[in-house]
Amino acid sequence: MIMILLGFIISCNSNGKDDILLEEEKDASYSFIKIEYYAQNDNREFFSLLVPTITFTNRGNVEQTYSFNPGDSYSDSSCFKSKDDRMYKISDIELFVPIYIDENNAISLGDKKWKYTYETQQQKSSLNFFQSIPVPPNSEVIIESKMFFRKYTVNYKLFLKGDQTGKEKIIEGTWTGTFLDHTEINVSTFLL
Repeated sequence: MIMILLGFIISCNSNGKDDILLEEEKDASYSFIKIEYYAQNDNREFFSLLVPTITFTNRGNVEQTYSFNPGDSYSDSSCFKSKDDRMYKISDIELFVPIYIDENNAISLGDKKWKYTYETQQQKSSLNFFQSIPVPPNSEVIIESKMFFRKYTVNYKLFLKGDQTGKEKIIEGTWTGTFLDHTEINVSTFLL
């Protein structure tokens, strides 16, 4: 009986405004304001990958050309991570991401083409490594290539505005991106 009476008193003292206010404060969608990136000293990494060796044989009497792009099989990538695991709907906007970070941690942004998503995205590199290799008559060409990459990991702050409440929301996390940088190509020619 005392518990029932206590529950009745509490419910009578509550005017319901808190429940309504909490419901009104929720945003179903957000508008993008800006994104800021912060580089640290250990944010840059460089690595390379060997491209499978190519052998092209010309058994004819006329020079031929072998054309290829060693970067065709590789992509640039972007991935946002945050402890705030809720993915905020921000109208499918595209963002600038760091494309280069120098020794002083100065950040240069690339093209506006990456989505804000916690899944790793991949896109074809804007760099073109197309090669045309002449292959003399009655010879064999062996092409060995190595692709070099830049990998950056930086902190970010994403500033959003709730479309329903107008309140600002700041999401903090880390962004990681990997980009093709350059290639080394070694061509060896042998007579048949």
